[in-house]
Amino acid sequence: MLDFILGYVRVEIKGLNLEKFIAQLMKQNITIKNLVRPEYNRILLSTPITDKHKLFAQSSQMCYTITVQKTSGLCGLGLFLKRKIGVSLGLVCVMLLLIVSNLFVFSVKVYGTQNVTSAQIIEFLDAQNIKKYSLKTDIDHNEVERLLISQFDLSMCSVIIWGGSLIVNIKEKINGV
Repeated sequence: MLDFILGYVRVEIKGLNLEKFIAQLMKQNITIKNLVRPEYNRILLSTPITDKHKLFAQSSQMCYTITVQKTSGLCGLGLFLKRKIGVSLGLVCVMLLLIVSNLFVFSVKVYGTQNVTSAQIIEFLDAQNIKKYSLKTDIDHNEVERLLISQFDLSMCSVIIWGGSLIVNIKEKINGV
């Protein structure tokens, strides 16, 4: 798990006598994974990002050419976002917009109406300063339910906020009962 968080570096190493180089890496306790030798003078291997600097120092001492092919893990993602500043800014803007949009009510839906219309309930809510684009934190569910029951003589009322919608469920009293 820690290796995924820190990430791995996939490198290509070119030079002669690569067995000696690998033996030297093992002496230095550098972790080697996914070792492939496609040609006699070239190897591909993965090493944790924490061992990357030791690997480069060892290769410069022994005159080998190292090329980083890929960086993976969360550090690799961080490096990608650092290189692609536009993508990073775009992601930050999208996250901020999502956070801000979750603070507001974007629609009011009314269910269960028979004699009382949805327009009447929405008009009443507007008069109580509960309308589209209101802050969710400004809406007290219990108070709105109490006001609706007293204003429209309802037998039951529930007010919930689901996503960006304020949902009002009502049940009107049956006449004669």
